[in-house]
Amino acid sequence: MLLNKKCVYLGATLFSAMILTSLSNQTVKADVTTDGNTNVSVEKTVQPTTAVTTKTSDSTTQAPTNKAGVSKTVTATQSSTVDTKTETAPATDAQKVTAPVDDSVAKATVTQATKSVVKATPTVVKKIQPITVVVNKPNSAATVIDFKDPTLSSMVKWSLGLTDKDKVTVGEFQKFNNSEFFLNETVYAGGSNPNVTDQTDKPIENLSGLQVLKYLPKNTQVFFQVRLASDPKANLDLSPLYGIPIYNFTLDGNYSDAKAKEIDLNQLTKLDISKATNVELTGDTSVSANSGITQQQLEKIAPWLVKFANNGRTYNDIVLNNGSISDFSALKGINRTNSVTVFVNHNNVASTKPVYATASKADLTFTALPFKGIDGDDLASTYHYTTTVKKPSDDDLIHVSGDTYRIADPDTSAKKLTYGIIGDYISSNDDSMLEKSYGNSTLDYFGMYSQPLVWKTVAKPVVKPAVKPATKPVTGPTIEPVQSSIISSGSSSGSVGSVDVPETSGSTANSSNAISVSTSRGTVRTINSYTRLFDAKGNVTAIELGPNTGWSYNGIVDINGKKFYEVGTNEYLPADSGVTYTPIKIRTVISAPSSVVLFNSNGDRVSRTLPARSHWLTDSSAIINGVKMYRVASDEWVAADSVSISISSGDKTYATSTTFPKVFTGRTKTPVYSANGKLLNYQLSSGSSWKIDRRVIIDGVTYYRIATDEFVRA
Repeated sequence: MLLNKKCVYLGATLFSAMILTSLSNQTVKADVTTDGNTNVSVEKTVQPTTAVTTKTSDSTTQAPTNKAGVSKTVTATQSSTVDTKTETAPATDAQKVTAPVDDSVAKATVTQATKSVVKATPTVVKKIQPITVVVNKPNSAATVIDFKDPTLSSMVKWSLGLTDKDKVTVGEFQKFNNSEFFLNETVYAGGSNPNVTDQTDKPIENLSGLQVLKYLPKNTQVFFQVRLASDPKANLDLSPLYGIPIYNFTLDGNYSDAKAKEIDLNQLTKLDISKATNVELTGDTSVSANSGITQQQLEKIAPWLVKFANNGRTYNDIVLNNGSISDFSALKGINRTNSVTVFVNHNNVASTKPVYATASKADLTFTALPFKGIDGDDLASTYHYTTTVKKPSDDDLIHVSGDTYRIADPDTSAKKLTYGIIGDYISSNDDSMLEKSYGNSTLDYFGMYSQPLVWKTVAKPVVKPAVKPATKPVTGPTIEPVQSSIISSGSSSGSVGSVDVPETSGSTANSSNAISVSTSRGTVRTINSYTRLFDAKGNVTAIELGPNTGWSYNGIVDINGKKFYEVGTNEYLPADSGVTYTPIKIRTVISAPSSVVLFNSNGDRVSRTLPARSHWLTDSSAIINGVKMYRVASDEWVAADSVSISISSGDKTYATSTTFPKVFTGRTKTPVYSANGKLLNYQLSSGSSWKIDRRVIIDGVTYYRIATDEFVRA
């Protein structure tokens, strides 16, 4: 038979040797072939035999075969060095003898050219040279991979270091010698478009071809991020990724909007993320604002996510963006000793339950919809932001108690009530992100709720005139006693204990100079110096606050273009003279793994440091220059990401790790971003290493800071 365009001729001598070998009970072992080119070496030594007469037969003997194999006919003919005497009978039709074969090649038929009667004299049969059989396999090193999507094809070539004109073959993956295979669409596209984001990536129409990733060397870590298309022609089949161990997985696309093609969660949960450190499922905002994971979908994929979270890696991140989740208790199986962060950004829950309000009233009071954390705990008391006002600003939403809120000056033309947590990409206030700890794990959340808003009008009562007209009243200001706030100086308790926050009282003085910016309440601490207060007209008063003292404020106002905190009746603290903070009311211990630098309230580094392996009590946290910090002395703060935190509640202590890798090494040329997430016009060279001093979240994406205003994606 013709095989690989080479003919090997076996004469009657080989046929005789095969028959004699069979009679001498020789066993010939056939190698099992696999995908790719396979060299099969067959070596047989025939022992001395006596003369044998072989009778011809017109029948064909069929060997047992494996039904799963592929039928192939192999004609083997070769000149032999066997010394024999042969008598040849007249030629007739060819005789076929089919020998047993291995599981991969199902039918190997050896065809003898003529019927023969062979007599062999006793002799020693010489050793037959090994016969090498080369079979073309569909996935040999030279096999070219056909990617259906051109963008995906270009990404793969970029990841392999090929040009767009090069062909992608199996061999390119077999010889890949890097420990990480980086297939990230946003990073790839950033080379030609510095402003690209995962939401503006070109949608990938088809993942076919990625099956070739299985040929990467064992233990190669695959980093995968694409934006999957959702148009009518899109093929959302995820099976090309089956069996591929993915180390970092990000899939942007439509998960839940029925107007477009949706990603199949049944296929999603078949992907291998057992060794991953990051799993991100982000909705495509071009489809809708909440096309990500829904509440029902979270409950469906929760076992898959929990198994990933508990895979034993040092740090694991679950990212669920642009979804509509109101209850995270489906993730309660996460092991609380693991360092797992559940990031939820731009979550949008739209309810059809209406809220009724009276247009004639000065404010709007309502009860928020349920919002539950990982333990099923109530988180609906954590909101601070609403857009149901004419000029939205942070902290327009007033928390009354429990899940009840009030909007002081609502927009009566609004058709929708919105409320929630604004996000640290807009606000630097301490409450801009919900950070809830569950042992060593954390829920980092921001998002909004919305409900239909129905305004009701109240008929004005009809007032009957008096029998005698009333005399005109005397108009003029109503003068009330004014009680001056006497504020004594003081200081915090340093690194141990709690802070007593003086409570100011009194009514707010109305003034044309003082314009209310926010009616939110909070606490503010003075900078490390005595600070004079101002009145509502912007004049300096005789009242002075002591250095590093904490005060409650009832609102934030603008006086002559400057921001002030209202700390008493007609008493205002300049915003640049204090730092807002959150008091910590339970025992919280800061632990320094190594020598840690300290900062003052302005964010400037001070000369002192926390010694290595030292422990300190903290009484408050604050956002200083965009960085979360904990206070450990009168005017000394430590960055949260430089220490670990232990929280005592009752008889239990929970440890929370805030550390991160200290060195970043670029696998390829790595894009660099600014603090606002904009791509800069230069890159880190491949293989270069950079010290990391901070981990931050920018627009829902985790970054490491490598310089003052230079960040790389985690």
